Amino acid sequence: MLEDRRVGRFSVSAEIINEAPDVMRQIMGYVIVIRAESMLYNNSIEYHAICEDFDVLTEGEMLPEYNVLCSQDDDTLTVTWQRVA
Repeated sequence: MLEDRRVGRFSVSAEIINEAPDVMRQIMGYVIVIRAESMLYNNSIEYHAICEDFDVLTEGEMLPEYNVLCSQDDDTLTVTWQRVA
């Protein structure tokens, strides 16, 4: 079983995946995906992942949702995470 308790979920729109694959590669460099599900109702993919930037969960705690925030400064893309729920 996975021992790292820094697990969360986030979604990425298909538009980002298709139109900005380099951004998506950067995002995926921060996480270990343990589940991915295509969400047809809003044309996105929801990921469950382990990430060093996620909060540590206690046993039985619901998986929190995070927004992935990307900012570009010159040639550097910075990825940060904001817990929503």
